[in-house]
Amino acid sequence: MMNKFMKIIAGAVCSLALLLSVSTVAYADDIGAGGTGEGDGSGGSNVYTFSYLYDAGSDSIQLRVDTKYPLKSFGNSTTHTYTSPSDNITLYTQYPQLGSSLDGAISSMISQGGYNFTVAEVKSKLNDLGYYDKGNGVWKYSGGYLTYISATKIRPEPKKHTVAYNANGGTGSPGNQTKIENVTLTLSSKKPTRTGYSFQYWTASIGGTYYPSGSYTHDQDGGTVTMYANWKDDIAPNCSSFTAVPNYWSAGNGTVSFTARDQGTGLASVKLQRYSDVSKSWSDIKTWSYNGTTDAQSGSYTETSEGVFYYKITIKDKAGNTTTKTSNYIYLDHSNPVIHGTENTVTSWTKTAPVISVTATDYLSGTTYNGSGLKTLVIKNSSGSVMASGVNSASYTLSDAYQGTYTWTIVATDNVGHTSSKTVTTRFDKTGPECSSLVAVPNNWSAGNGTVSFTARDQWSGLASAVLQRYSYVTGTWSNVASWTFGNTTSYVSRTYTETSEGVFYYKLVLTDALGNTSSHTSATIYLDHSNPVIYGVENTVTDWTNVAPTISVSSTDYLTGTTYNGSGLKSIVIKDDAGVTVASGIASASYTLEKKYEGKHTWTIVATDNVNHTTTKTVTTKYDCTPPGIDGTEITFVKPDGVTVSGYCQDNIIEQHIDDEISRSSNGANLSSGVKSVILYRVTGSNREVIRTDRTQKTFAASDTHSYFDMYYEITSDEKTVSYYEIIVTDFAGNRVKKKLTSQYSLLSWFHTSIDRSTYE
Repeated sequence: MMNKFMKIIAGAVCSLALLLSVSTVAYADDIGAGGTGEGDGSGGSNVYTFSYLYDAGSDSIQLRVDTKYPLKSFGNSTTHTYTSPSDNITLYTQYPQLGSSLDGAISSMISQGGYNFTVAEVKSKLNDLGYYDKGNGVWKYSGGYLTYISATKIRPEPKKHTVAYNANGGTGSPGNQTKIENVTLTLSSKKPTRTGYSFQYWTASIGGTYYPSGSYTHDQDGGTVTMYANWKDDIAPNCSSFTAVPNYWSAGNGTVSFTARDQGTGLASVKLQRYSDVSKSWSDIKTWSYNGTTDAQSGSYTETSEGVFYYKITIKDKAGNTTTKTSNYIYLDHSNPVIHGTENTVTSWTKTAPVISVTATDYLSGTTYNGSGLKTLVIKNSSGSVMASGVNSASYTLSDAYQGTYTWTIVATDNVGHTSSKTVTTRFDKTGPECSSLVAVPNNWSAGNGTVSFTARDQWSGLASAVLQRYSYVTGTWSNVASWTFGNTTSYVSRTYTETSEGVFYYKLVLTDALGNTSSHTSATIYLDHSNPVIYGVENTVTDWTNVAPTISVSSTDYLTGTTYNGSGLKSIVIKDDAGVTVASGIASASYTLEKKYEGKHTWTIVATDNVNHTTTKTVTTKYDCTPPGIDGTEITFVKPDGVTVSGYCQDNIIEQHIDDEISRSSNGANLSSGVKSVILYRVTGSNREVIRTDRTQKTFAASDTHSYFDMYYEITSDEKTVSYYEIIVTDFAGNRVKKKLTSQYSLLSWFHTSIDRSTYE
């Protein structure tokens, strides 16, 4: 199909001033010329310059009029171009100036439109249509000016048809072309474009394959032959982004993401493969299917496995074109470090300071491939304080401050923050057990038992045993007195030992723990006096009947039994009568000589008391008789010098006497007497003493008897006139002796005739 004529207006402005006295109307041709419109209508001078130009867009020749002065009909402009047959602006001039001729516009039309005719042929056609030339190249018709000429009406009428182009999914198709019969048409050299495709050739709707700038010779009368673009998808898909992160060691997951597109046949699939630097192998990870979409597609894969990886993505379109890209490495460490060496730590009780020596590795799980690497390895005590640290190893030897049971935490941290921890419990004990109390009482003299008690503990390895040793000040020796076993308990234990032996002691407690550590603890001194005082001297007291006041003289000691070691010491020694009245006292000795009021038989109690109130008692019975026996007779007594009878007179020459030792004779209130021991009657003549031996004049008692008595009877015979006197001698068992002189009547009458001289009886 041929192009339309172009409107041509070339402005060569002429400065010639013309006086327009006659209004001229410009007419459009009957084949599409534009009409004239209203001019300025006021006459006057103006300059009109006519220029014919070809406008290819409308395939027409157009008139452009330039004026020196603006015209209202031009919109107060100096230029107007007629672009339509309906343009009715009136031109008021008969002599326009020619700026560009019609011939030039026709030449341009033929050239640009590809018409197969000449300028003369076009002019001839115009003449046939009724246009004529005034001679200056400006064509008029019926008195008006030719303002618009459609090329459609003036071209020749051979068979022709339109060649149209269809981009068939692409863009930028060439414009339509007109094929004139018997004229070879050169197809447009312009090629359409289509994203994702390569243009191959044109396929005509009538059949056949054509190429840009190729020859087209097909003829037909009218109609349109459409050239369809033939495309081939031989362009690999586009991958606008392909990332794999993180590209440094991380504890998290990895992310592999891509954006791909194929604007040709469309995406078919995306395949993701992974290479492990740990296993040195490839593996298919994931495939995405797209069924030919031409839109951009994004995909993401989360890498949850640990390792060192890089990835390859293969993008395939429906035509089988592929694009391959490779990612950076990612580094994923999901494994905690591994701690070694805790098993070598001594965890049972020991006296030697344990050593915690550990190392750590950071291999990826199940491999010997190093992960992110170790950052720190620390040994912490139970309070969380770091006692030793390093990167791959750490070691700590326990100080004495960590005796006991302690749990140590070993923490390994890698460079992505993964941590592993292990604990190990040490039991270190180099110190003997503690003794919170060791009490030995009494710490002064006591009559009771002693008590040694202790409370002990070994909170670490445990208390194994305790041995109690005793030192005797009496013997100057040590001895083991008690022992206990405790089965390595860590609890407090208390034990008591009762000291039943007397003496002066102190104690040493030796505690032993499960590891053999010992501690020794010494007590205070205790004083135990279990011995009664010993009383001496009682045996020296006269216990037989005596007329000499007995003396009780005693002393006491308080030695511990079987020793000469003083015990608690004497507090007192007392002598008490049988009524309990103390008659003498002292500390270590006492002495008492009986007073007469204690005539008779009395039992004396001697009590020695030591400072712990032990007592020893001894008794001794005294028989004190200081009153001689009595002799009561029937004699007549005349002489009592000083009130004391010194002689008796037996006026009937009969000696009759009652002799006893009854307590009633004592002025001291005696409770008993020693009793009559012997009675004898002497006959004294001059210096001759003669015992009168009869059972009525003489008797000896075998045993002491307070109530013993003797009734003496003797008849003096007449042949005894020369006897000076008779003497009765009575003794008691106490040694008291009493004498009584008697004179018979015979003797007195023979010696004295008138009186009795006192001296005779003495």
